[in-house]
Amino acid sequence: MILLIMIFPITFIIRMVMINIMANHDYFTFFTTLISTTVGVGATYFANYLFENEKRKKYYKKNLIENQ
Repeated sequence: MILLIMIFPITFIIRMVMINIMANHDYFTFFTTLISTTVGVGATYFANYLFENEKRKKYYKKNLIENQ
């Protein structure tokens, strides 16, 4: 599921980079897109990491209680 979310910004940035390099050499748009996409992807990774971490903690806690 997370990979599906990750694919959209990546395809978006590739398209934007191609348009910007070939068409008008507008570096402001290029870097703005680069930064916003990086932030979006980073936030997605971070949210996924936190979510997985919480799931892992609950799982281990449950197993710990069952094994005692």
